[in-house]
Amino acid sequence: MCSPHSLPEDAPTPAREAHAAFWQARRERQAEMDASIARNAEVEFLHDRPYPKKGAVRVTGPFTVESLSPHRVLPADEEDEAVVEALAAEAGEAPPPRRRLRPKSEADAGTGDDFVTAVLDNLAKAGVQNTKKNERLTFATIRPWPGKGHVAAEATYEEAGQQRRAAIVVGPEYGTVGQELVREAARECRDWADALGDLFNQLNNRQKVSANLLTDQHVEAVSVDGRTLLVIEVPQGIRRHKPVYINGNPMTGSYRRLNDGDRQCDEEIVKRMLAEQTEESRDNRVLKGFGLEDLDWESVRAYRQMMRDRSPTHPFLDAPDEEFLRKIGAVRRDRESGTEGLTVAGLLMFGKSESIQDEFPNYFLDYQERANPKAEQRWVDRVTLDGTWSGNLFDFYRRVYRKLVADLKVPFALQNGQRQDETPVHEALREALVNTIVHADYTGRASVFVVKRPDMFGFRNPGLMRVPVAQAIAGGESDGRNRTLQKMLLLVGAGERAGSGVPKIHKGWAEQHWRPPVLYEREQPSEQTLLELRMLDLIPADALARLRARFGSRFDALSRDQRLILAAAATEGFVTHARMLSICDMHPTDLTRLLQGLVQEDYLVQSGRRRAAVYRLPGMVLPNPDTVFGPPTEGAELAGKGSELSTKGSELPGQGSELDSAPTSGSLGRQVEGLPYPLIDALEGLDAGLRRQLEEISEPVRTSGRVAPETTRSVITLLCRERYLTIRVLSALLGRDEDYLRQRVLNPLVHERVLERAFPQSPNDPRQAYTAADVAPPASPS
Repeated sequence: MCSPHSLPEDAPTPAREAHAAFWQARRERQAEMDASIARNAEVEFLHDRPYPKKGAVRVTGPFTVESLSPHRVLPADEEDEAVVEALAAEAGEAPPPRRRLRPKSEADAGTGDDFVTAVLDNLAKAGVQNTKKNERLTFATIRPWPGKGHVAAEATYEEAGQQRRAAIVVGPEYGTVGQELVREAARECRDWADALGDLFNQLNNRQKVSANLLTDQHVEAVSVDGRTLLVIEVPQGIRRHKPVYINGNPMTGSYRRLNDGDRQCDEEIVKRMLAEQTEESRDNRVLKGFGLEDLDWESVRAYRQMMRDRSPTHPFLDAPDEEFLRKIGAVRRDRESGTEGLTVAGLLMFGKSESIQDEFPNYFLDYQERANPKAEQRWVDRVTLDGTWSGNLFDFYRRVYRKLVADLKVPFALQNGQRQDETPVHEALREALVNTIVHADYTGRASVFVVKRPDMFGFRNPGLMRVPVAQAIAGGESDGRNRTLQKMLLLVGAGERAGSGVPKIHKGWAEQHWRPPVLYEREQPSEQTLLELRMLDLIPADALARLRARFGSRFDALSRDQRLILAAAATEGFVTHARMLSICDMHPTDLTRLLQGLVQEDYLVQSGRRRAAVYRLPGMVLPNPDTVFGPPTEGAELAGKGSELSTKGSELPGQGSELDSAPTSGSLGRQVEGLPYPLIDALEGLDAGLRRQLEEISEPVRTSGRVAPETTRSVITLLCRERYLTIRVLSALLGRDEDYLRQRVLNPLVHERVLERAFPQSPNDPRQAYTAADVAPPASPS
């Protein structure tokens, strides 16, 4: 027997030479490896420091050290460093580089070198290896857990096709995981599970809530002042779930979140939601008491001719009039009741206006063309129910579409060498008009309204959307309210397949490099959906020239989104976070970082904080209360407190504060540079006719002790049309406390984009003034 290190004594000479050469090469190879490790790797010198323990038997032998990859090198303290230096000197080598123990404050600061962060990063990349061969648990998401408990993160993973949640507990950096840590972590998870369980038990109890819209992904834990709070995101319910009500009664248990509180829905709103829930299409119902005599036959003939021009061989065209109407859905037989007659779609599409209004008392169509932006009371062309035409939807579509595109300043396009008279902008406007008609709820209070201005096209229809706004913009999914009307218009080449309309509108506007369309909903004063198509370049040429002259080559070095922000600030005077979200396709957090970066680099100047922050170019002065009225005086401060002096002083000439007696530039209010309309800060000295008009508008609120919130909101919107009114003037006209108006009425109207502030950088100034936002005329107060 012999070891690998030696040969038998009688081994032949060639074998001995080969054996010696092998071990020489082996030692040289090991020396090269040791030298490479010394040059490139950190060295850890391990040594034993035993401590006496009675009853323990110490055993030495082979051992392994397992570490989470990537491994971490144990930091050196001063004593360890001295040992390392001594050992290196004994070996005749330079000591290896060692990092110092980091201070505790640095660890607490959550730097990238933090132990927990390193563990979580590794888990996100590598997952967890199971004890079984080739089994690995991979996490879909890992989110840090708030608070200062034992749970470090919350994770999700997939098992058997279902998404599950897990809590991640990271043990001590230099130590072992003990039973106490496991017990406390389990208790923490149990408390979370109990809170979550109580929530979902209530939501899934049909005696308490009619439908549960939440999943685990809608609940998140956040840390606030050292406490862990559950933040619940309530998603928008689909049409078939609405209304979501409590305590088993939709009429008394249906609520809507309006601004800072929940308001009980009135019976009309609940009935409308119930009708939307059960009726797939609202326009195929057979009407009782209506017949073909209620139709305008000139409209029917014009429709047939338009269909013949588009599809000369369509088989429907060979049928007689009544059979033709049946084929397109204007006439239908109800198989359940056996009743046959005119459908809602047939009446709306081809009916006489008086017949339509017999079934839909709030039915009203309005198109206005204006020569100037914001001149809402000065139209130059109008199509409305004035008795000079049929008043049905088909004739409205034909007349309005021609007017929308009559002088469209968009160059024609070439396709296969031939001129195409219809551009993507034509298609976008046609789609917007069709959407307005086919998605309208004709039982609602608002009117169908279309406006054309030099700078924008606006569309409004009664009723909220049946799918979320984000889904409508993404396309691919449609839940039409009036599907028969949509089919009728599709037969004459108006409209697109279901789910593609809004994306086509966005595409048409994007090809012109105009600002993205804005689609949104309003619930007050009545349910309505609005679409704004503004014909403004994202970066106008004149604004681009001014910005380059101001910032030089620095401007061109910015990102596209940064240039958009500066261009908006140059053209609009200032920008806000909410305004830029409607222009830039960015996450709100990313936009916040971008705005702050522009402020730090001196491209923008910030006024106000958080939601009230306003950003403007350096040197650009915005109107503010001090420049308009002068520094606030003691009387002005009193006027902002909502006292009786503030509500009655304007009725007593000479009795108010210095703010009251501040001179105005004319009897129609102050002309303030930077504001498009006059600002009225006092009723004294105001033109008698204008004052009488304001008092007549506000009389329904001022003379009533208690009025519906919708009435107050509608009156305020009318008062602020094409003028700015201060809180003090509104308080005097309405007979309401200033603080109440600001908190309960004006701030919510600004948030809903119904009103705009004169001084956005000073939102809480008691001298603030308001004007009606520029979208569509408000409904008259009831």
